[in-house]
Amino acid sequence: MILEPLMRFRTSIAVLSAAAIVLTIAPATSALTIYQLRGRPGKTIMAAIEGMAATDASPQVINPSYKKGGIYRSPASRAIQTICVRFRVWSSDPAVESWHVFSTWPTQCGRVKRGNRFRPRARGRQVEAVKRYRVTAQITWRTGKRLLGSEVLDYDKEGDYYCASTRCSIEQTSDGRAFLYFLA
Repeated sequence: MILEPLMRFRTSIAVLSAAAIVLTIAPATSALTIYQLRGRPGKTIMAAIEGMAATDASPQVINPSYKKGGIYRSPASRAIQTICVRFRVWSSDPAVESWHVFSTWPTQCGRVKRGNRFRPRARGRQVEAVKRYRVTAQITWRTGKRLLGSEVLDYDKEGDYYCASTRCSIEQTSDGRAFLYFLA
């Protein structure tokens, strides 16, 4: 009888350890820079943007699925909310400091009841090597036609990206903005 609680404790520790290992693969980031903030948006804990460049495939920029975190409801309303997110991948040649939109991923929306959050699905896009890539996300919170809040998140810190292969690196521009770089 005394050993039963101890066994449950050991099982819980094993499960927590396994969860910690999974999180190191595609970590969550809350260090994103928020700009163009309007209204009362909810809390956002997004997964780090992943760079993948296997030796036999084209490099990819991936927004991995969310095991933890996600986009939480706005505190501005208790009604069912529609939360939408649109990711943009920006590209730049290493010789040029200007960035241009390389790809806009389809907008993902979810209706979120009280006590829940929205977790965007994984998306990816093939990219070219020897170019720089960074990501922004535009998020809106609505009830019916009423806008509760919006924000644009800039993945601009090193911790906002994760390289899942050796042909990918996380680097910074002269102004300190982080980005993914893929080797040929």
